[in-house]
Amino acid sequence: MIEFLKKKKAMNSDKGTIVSKSTREENLEERIVAISDAFINNCHYDGNSIVSYSFVLLSALSKEKEISQGAFYINSDHNGEPVLKFLSGYATPDPDNIIDILEIGEGIPGQVAKDGRLINISEIPDDCFKITSGLGKAYPASLIAFPVKSDDKVLAVIELASFRRFDDNDAAFFEMISPMIANQILILINKSNN
Repeated sequence: MIEFLKKKKAMNSDKGTIVSKSTREENLEERIVAISDAFINNCHYDGNSIVSYSFVLLSALSKEKEISQGAFYINSDHNGEPVLKFLSGYATPDPDNIIDILEIGEGIPGQVAKDGRLINISEIPDDCFKITSGLGKAYPASLIAFPVKSDDKVLAVIELASFRRFDDNDAAFFEMISPMIANQILILINKSNN
């Protein structure tokens, strides 16, 4: 990704065009790219299971972005209809009571799958859900859900909650790692088919 930005800058200067972004915005963009590249490089997975990969990924995201709770949904088929299937969770309070299958358009993850766009919610109603630990329970400050896409097809949706608010930099980070996660999912699907 960093190489892409360098080539983009070189092309713009070669053409004599004026780049509309300020130096500060370019530096921020480069920083987000560097962080997302480092994250993907440090999130090693050599196994053959999408379920195992989803656990590794959610755990790595929790460390990188202060995630307090998370869920990984994979696009699947149920009775001939496209659905999202719950694959794994991070710090889920009662995994046995999680809805295993969501229709496309159902809930936040289903809506993300339907629209193919990230949703960032910073005003979560108190009665929505609590993040639970051994020390107690508290309401999250923010919820973000993003699609994992390959060629505009949603392969998965990742939903994350945190005690801190997700900002535009976080949204950019998740959008940048999405294609890399999609690539890993496709590799694992191909391994399981062979």
